Amino acid sequence: ELHKVFSKQPFELAKITDEAGNLKPFEAIRAYLRSAPLHKRISGVSDYSDILYGLNRQYLDFKIADIRNKALFLRLFHAVFNVDKAIIDAKSIKRALMTSLQGGEEGKYFDPEAYTQRINGFMEQYRFFNQIEKESERIEELATLHERLLKREEELMRLSARIRERKGIETARIQELGE
Repeated sequence: ELHKVFSKQPFELAKITDEAGNLKPFEAIRAYLRSAPLHKRISGVSDYSDILYGLNRQYLDFKIADIRNKALFLRLFHAVFNVDKAIIDAKSIKRALMTSLQGGEEGKYFDPEAYTQRINGFMEQYRFFNQIEKESERIEELATLHERLLKREEELMRLSARIRERKGIETARIQELGE
């Protein structure tokens, strides 16, 4: 007869075997398992999976993961790691991913190309803003320089206009003196 027991204590082989390496009597082994501060005898697969997946709140110390939807998890697990198949194919993985993204509901469609495009667009925007953030001081310096250059350009335009005006006056005076 096979007994499954969760027992919260360090495993000591010497407590369940004798000097020759043979198992001690069942009652001695049971007493060792029950000596733990927390123990639970499992009567079926559902008890076993409820404890492992964290659904039985009394025995959370034994859980391996907190699985809210055990049926969906098991369906996904079997879809990806189907023991009947020698090779995991892309179709099984895609079906498992779509099921997990849809929360197990049938009839919804997930377009991986559109999702990839949206992610790539986001990545480009992120890189752009990240680059701007890195270069913010340099951008401020360049903006200040640009404003100074615009002021210099205005000043040069004004001076150029005065030079043309002055040239016109000087040219007229030279002509008057030459006559």
